[in-house]
Amino acid sequence: MTTETNSLAARIKQSTQPLHDKIEQNMFVKDLFSSEPTKESYKNWLLKFYGFYIPVEAQFNHFAELAAEPVNFPERVKLPLLENDLNYLGVDQDALTQAPRCEAYPELNNIYEALGCLYVLEGSTMGGQIMSRKVKTVFDFEEDKGNLFFKAYGKDSKRMWEIFKNFLNEYPMNDVQQQQTLDSATHTFKSLMEWFKLSSKN
Repeated sequence: MTTETNSLAARIKQSTQPLHDKIEQNMFVKDLFSSEPTKESYKNWLLKFYGFYIPVEAQFNHFAELAAEPVNFPERVKLPLLENDLNYLGVDQDALTQAPRCEAYPELNNIYEALGCLYVLEGSTMGGQIMSRKVKTVFDFEEDKGNLFFKAYGKDSKRMWEIFKNFLNEYPMNDVQQQQTLDSATHTFKSLMEWFKLSSKN
């Protein structure tokens, strides 16, 4: 019998916790909460996310299970939020087109790898709520300007996260497929860290 503590989502969380903690300890987050970061550093941080999400999000379009209810991936796409934030910070469409793209991104060859990757992306929306409020306070942005990526679903974040976790935990998988999902989550974290130059060797 599957419980909250031995569910696939719980196992992924436990397995990837060190990587999650490493990302949370990066320099920008430390600066944001302990000193006075500049809008330029924040803009560059968002551009990094933009370069990662472009190749990654496009792959989810190949999985009809994720496009349908209850996951409804089209409602979870983050690229428009990043573009809105970056436009607000003065980055025009030409600059976005020329922005560097992550090349060593996680390749999603099946639904199990897609679920593992999406676990990381969707899970980040929870911590994003704290980031969103801090960004708005530090930079004194207008309401719903400049921090939409981190704000994501706002007050609906927990509900959206629970919907995804339930789908993940209930999706039919054998042991090999579960391991593929877990490995994909790990690979997504590592790819993101490498793209941001947050090597676990540091």
